[in-house]
Amino acid sequence: MKKILLYLLLCCPLLAETMTATCKRVVDGDTFKLPDDKTRVRLWGIDAPERGQAYADEARNRLKELCGGKAVRLEMKDTDQYGRKVAIVWLGKKNINLQLVKEGLAWHYAYYAPDAKDLADAEKAARKARKGLWQDKNPVNPYDFRKQSK
Repeated sequence: MKKILLYLLLCCPLLAETMTATCKRVVDGDTFKLPDDKTRVRLWGIDAPERGQAYADEARNRLKELCGGKAVRLEMKDTDQYGRKVAIVWLGKKNINLQLVKEGLAWHYAYYAPDAKDLADAEKAARKARKGLWQDKNPVNPYDFRKQSK
């Protein structure tokens, strides 16, 4: 039995890094809380508009529509400096992170996900189609918005 478990952990690392949880409360367009009300999950590879920024409410509401109160699968990527779990969030076969970028409600966060071609392509397509925040003439990246706010 130990050999089988060791084999699974070495050869199938995603099994050890995936979990199912319920999205209890959406905090903003790229973060939600789990039922324990302490654990926060940050969507990997994306950055949604901050509170007070254009499209922040739309991003938050859309994340709530997509996964609020639902059981989702978390493909764990990291834990950030604030202790949040960073994950790709799946609802069935739908990648929620990718969906928000496709709809123009989040940026591809290239600094943390430089090899995420799907996110980069989705942002490019959303920009071209002028979806969501890309309707604005000069949308401000949330990273720059946070720097300006300090």
